[in-house]
Amino acid sequence: MKEGIGNTVVISLVMVFIVFMSSYLAFTINYSKAFKMKSKLIDVIQSHNNNMNDEEIAVEMNNYINEIGYSTNSETMQSNCTNAGYSVMEGATGWCYKEFSSEVNDEGNVRRYVKIRTFISVDIPFINRIFNKIRVFTVEGSTKPTYSHLEK
Repeated sequence: MKEGIGNTVVISLVMVFIVFMSSYLAFTINYSKAFKMKSKLIDVIQSHNNNMNDEEIAVEMNNYINEIGYSTNSETMQSNCTNAGYSVMEGATGWCYKEFSSEVNDEGNVRRYVKIRTFISVDIPFINRIFNKIRVFTVEGSTKPTYSHLEK
C-alpha cells in the first residue's frame, strides 16, 4: 500500500511539471511571434516614412500575420489599445499604434515617430485560473524618428 501512495505522489509531480513546461513553451512561442510581429511592423512603418495613413501597411502586415501564424483575442486587444490611447488601423489585427510629433526648433522642423504595441495572448486554462486578471501581455517598440519641415 505504501508504494501505491508513493507512486501517486510521483505521478502527480510529473504531471504538474509537464503542465508547467508546456505552459512555458506555449508562452515562449507566443512571445516570439509577437516580437517578430513588432519588428516587422516597425520596418514596414519606417519604409512608409512613419505615415500611418498609408493603407498598404495594414495589407502588408495582414499577409505577414498569416505567414507566421500570429493571433490574439480582438476584444482584449481593442480594450488594451483604447484604454492606453492607442489607435487601431482599419483592417489591422493584433496590433495598434500611437503617433507622436513634436516641434524641434522655431524654423518649423517637426520630429515624428510611431509607438507600436503587439500582444501575447495567454489562453492556457491552468495559467488563466492562477492569473485571472492577466490575459494579455504586450510587446512595445517605436520607430526611428523622421524629420520634416512644416510651412507656417
